[in-house]
Amino acid sequence: MDDKLKQDEQREALKKQQKKSKLEQQAALGVQGGLELKKDEKAKFLGQFKERVLKALTFAKVEKKGIYPEVAEAIEDKRADKLIIDRRVDKQAAKEYINLSREADLSFKRVQSPDFVGDIGLVVASNQAVKVDNILLNSSKQDEAILPESLLAAKGKKICADCYNKLKDIAPDKVSDYKKISIIDKLLGVECAAEINQEVKD
Repeated sequence: MDDKLKQDEQREALKKQQKKSKLEQQAALGVQGGLELKKDEKAKFLGQFKERVLKALTFAKVEKKGIYPEVAEAIEDKRADKLIIDRRVDKQAAKEYINLSREADLSFKRVQSPDFVGDIGLVVASNQAVKVDNILLNSSKQDEAILPESLLAAKGKKICADCYNKLKDIAPDKVSDYKKISIIDKLLGVECAAEINQEVKD
């Protein structure tokens, strides 16, 4: 069944419901539990309407080591309100995303439902509709573009040449968010913020 047919069926069901008297509507709500809009869409995006999703990751991508910069940006987006992760995702694998969402003051919950379909394991969503063109990460280039948490946490700070070059390879559009340690910095004893973050984590 295509999307247009489903939308037509939903509109027809709404029209029928509106033609009923208030008493009939309330009785139907009590018996049937009410009309649920875009149920198939919500089943795909962990209970969220697609138009409220800023970014979504498959199970496989959530469980890859590191953080996708696009998901980090979605979490830090002012429109983001919540991070939702399917309970089938290993919590340890999603830990970096959970920590990032806490730092950004997003609500976080793990969900599970027999109604869920597809392979979406993580969703960053808003409480309102948002205009986002590419909510899913699909390309193999994006698979390679995973920033280690230590490098992500060093945003706005000085990093060594090795980390800077790694960043240029992985996510060239993020280079402007970091500063490269200069020779003078080295003489003054400035250390790489990414390496310090990694040591603290270990």
